[in-house]
Amino acid sequence: MRGTTDLPDVEALRVLEPPPGGIAILRERLDGEGRRRGWLWFAVPAMLAVVAILLLRRDDAAPSPAPTALADPQVSDGFYWVASRPAGPKPARAPLPEAPSFVSIDDAPRVSTIGQ
Repeated sequence: MRGTTDLPDVEALRVLEPPPGGIAILRERLDGEGRRRGWLWFAVPAMLAVVAILLLRRDDAAPSPAPTALADPQVSDGFYWVASRPAGPKPARAPLPEAPSFVSIDDAPRVSTIGQ
């Protein structure tokens, strides 16, 4: 094979005739009703029933998460306070680096052009 687009040289690719009885089988399939997929009539409702049972059997004893939106009717009828992060202890912050009290003229930024 010379490249990835070349087909291998096999007898099945050189013969242009269908296999024995192949056309008759194809005509029977096209003329007939085809395969019946009766199992779909049972599989889809059965799957829906399983999903419904799983949803109904949820464990309600598990603690519910904290609400992410709290209504505040004192502000407005449709006003809600929304949490920016999940409830819980605040993460520890790293201390900020101490800012220098002076800057040397050598460390100051250099301005090469002045825009007008």
